Amino acid sequence: SKKKSSKSSKSSKSSKSSKLLESKDSSTTQTQLKSLYNDYDNVINLKRSDFKIDKTTKPYKIKLIHPKFKNKKGLINFYADWCGHCKNMVPVWADVASLTAGKFVFGAVNCEDAENNNHQLRADIGVKYYPTIYYITKSGNLVKYNDDTTRDSLIMFIYSK
Repeated sequence: SKKKSSKSSKSSKSSKSSKLLESKDSSTTQTQLKSLYNDYDNVINLKRSDFKIDKTTKPYKIKLIHPKFKNKKGLINFYADWCGHCKNMVPVWADVASLTAGKFVFGAVNCEDAENNNHQLRADIGVKYYPTIYYITKSGNLVKYNDDTTRDSLIMFIYSK
């Protein structure tokens, strides 16, 4: 799997154990929740604002509107950063994302990120356990993925779509 080049900074080193990391961005300081996937180029960290939620229907009609998923198929992993199964899945998810880059787009949502309202997104989508995976159609619709989460199963699923 392909990792991003890491930039070492005093503030990010000292706050590694904290859930919140501070990063400098053109003279403003942003606070970003730690993601299990921050080090992987082929996995897009998503937040609630990347989804369009129509609450006039039951169940809610939810579409992914992130530009990197536009007219592309993909998979999204809804996880919690404290979850052991989720942590164990990181290398598999990153590896499959790297192997299928160009065919599928991979995303991840840290459901514990209250600052970006991801806890509300978790409730809107109905995530009841971690990790929960959704297949994203070319039109941005979410379809629950219920197959195995092994590397081979994920790859076979992707190439069947």
